[in-house]
Amino acid sequence: MPKKNITILLISFLVVTLAVTGILNLIFGLIVHFFDQTTSIWWHILSPIVVIFMLILILGSALFKTWAYQKNGQRIAKYHQAKRIEPFNCVPEEALAFKINLELAESCGVYPAHLYVFDEELGINALTVGYTEKDVSIILTWGALQSMNQDELKGMLAHEYSHILANDYVEHTQLEVLLSGFLLIGQLGSYFIVRGTKHKTLLIDSMFAAVYVALGGFIWLLGCLGVIASRILKFIIFYHRELKTDLAACELVDQQYLLHALTRIYVHDRGSHIYRTDGESIAHYCFANALSEQSWFKIHPSLSRRINYLHPDFGRVAVIENKASEINWQNLISKLLLPTNEEVLLDALNAQHWQLPQQLPYLRLSPISFTVKDAVRALSPEIRQSMERPELLLRAMQTATGCREVIVAIFMIRQYRDFIPEDAQVSQAIIEALLKLDGRIHIQIFYEALRHIDNMPTIASRQFLNRISQIIQADGEIGLLDCLLLERVKATQSMLDDALIVSKKHCTQAIVHLVDAILHVQQINSHNQLRVHHNILKHILMHDELQHYATITDQPLDLANSLRLVSGLLVREKLYLLSVIEHELWSERVITQDELDVLELLYWRLGFETEEMVNRMLKQSSLLIL
Repeated sequence: MPKKNITILLISFLVVTLAVTGILNLIFGLIVHFFDQTTSIWWHILSPIVVIFMLILILGSALFKTWAYQKNGQRIAKYHQAKRIEPFNCVPEEALAFKINLELAESCGVYPAHLYVFDEELGINALTVGYTEKDVSIILTWGALQSMNQDELKGMLAHEYSHILANDYVEHTQLEVLLSGFLLIGQLGSYFIVRGTKHKTLLIDSMFAAVYVALGGFIWLLGCLGVIASRILKFIIFYHRELKTDLAACELVDQQYLLHALTRIYVHDRGSHIYRTDGESIAHYCFANALSEQSWFKIHPSLSRRINYLHPDFGRVAVIENKASEINWQNLISKLLLPTNEEVLLDALNAQHWQLPQQLPYLRLSPISFTVKDAVRALSPEIRQSMERPELLLRAMQTATGCREVIVAIFMIRQYRDFIPEDAQVSQAIIEALLKLDGRIHIQIFYEALRHIDNMPTIASRQFLNRISQIIQADGEIGLLDCLLLERVKATQSMLDDALIVSKKHCTQAIVHLVDAILHVQQINSHNQLRVHHNILKHILMHDELQHYATITDQPLDLANSLRLVSGLLVREKLYLLSVIEHELWSERVITQDELDVLELLYWRLGFETEEMVNRMLKQSSLLIL
């Protein structure tokens, strides 16, 4: 740590020590003056005791912490009862954090930090402790591991590595050691209060219970003075540091990762709080505020301020008031980034923009599928890739323009089935070639064409997306598979909206719409749809919410918006939703090709890998057929 920082730290510590000692001396002086009014309140019979007590307390606590930590970050983590994350003996959430940790260390050119976890803390937070680069340790809360996806976790760990690169963790650790004496008074008072309120087995214990509580309360009040003093000192030294560290973290990873990490904490029901007896002493280490929102002199700026500091436009659309009674989601679906020059040109030319249709479509009640021999079975990816294609399709897919026409033709077939209007702006030759094929490989051809359409200019991309949206909603209805395919096209053109990070209570309607859309993919009658609808939602919604959504959606809806909201849920919430849907729909029923395509795209849209799921569903279907 630079000598300038050490000097500032020591001077600030001495000033705070003198201030706390002086105030304590004044308090006892007032007590002594009450009994003997001839005694000065500034220097009295108890003054030497107060001074000696403060010296012993501060020096003793600092020496004890120094001995306990042994100038080693791993010892600090163990002292705070954190569990080490071992690469060969960890759960998947810990393995993901370990992998990200190695990647960040390599990109920063430093030793990988030792990873630990507070496995009983459900708030989202992280802290970095240590004395040297080789022993520095990062402690994650279990809430962070189970609630954040890979990008969010990477954003938070990048913030911690920014502290490591700046050697901030050394100053943080030394300050904790110096201030341990101030916080010990409050902890001692808490001990007496707990001792006095415990269940009594002996009469003598009950007699002294009130004394314990009164003494503990008095000591705790005195300890509050030390807590406030330590917070003021931390506030003065560290308040603006987190904002600078956020900017430094954006140089290590994509800015969106950090923004999403901060927003995830904002909507999380437990926030970033750490409920530990030593929470006060480690609060200044943390990624976000570990104390209550009402705490004085918090060293961490508010989450909304940090988000706006990084990206003002993101803050306007991504941060949702936790106490909002009604949310206008339409206003939230606005652009996250400032206009580019090309977008300014679009406005000037009044060109056609990609936007939600003015009149939202209804859910398509009957799925679009193709009746062929053995159509009940879904084909493996290998078979779909190896099936022969007409020469016309192969020639068309040799150019980006031809690939775009193939994609449009597939959407057109899905909308109109065997009857294509003569005035439709689509290649009739490509339509005829596709109709000669097994309909189960159309989506595979779609994927192959999608890989070669190239990243078009923004104007061309918007026109292409509008062309597709007009096709799939021509009859005022939309199916989930068509919507997901359109999302896939938007992703290739870098126009797919990022997940809107929300809490579950803010997207209940979106979850219900998604469940209903999946039900419409299946070829089952209305009575069975309603039964499955109830069976799925009873695992996800509260009882009063379940009564509100007793029927299947029959109102216009924005499926793309629903997908965006659901993709912003916690990882465990998304996995649970998918597992319930799979169990209720396909545990005793063979999955069709359309259903498998929908499920694969849904996994992709919610941020998960799809290969393992596809293989699992194909094996399950084979067993059911046998």
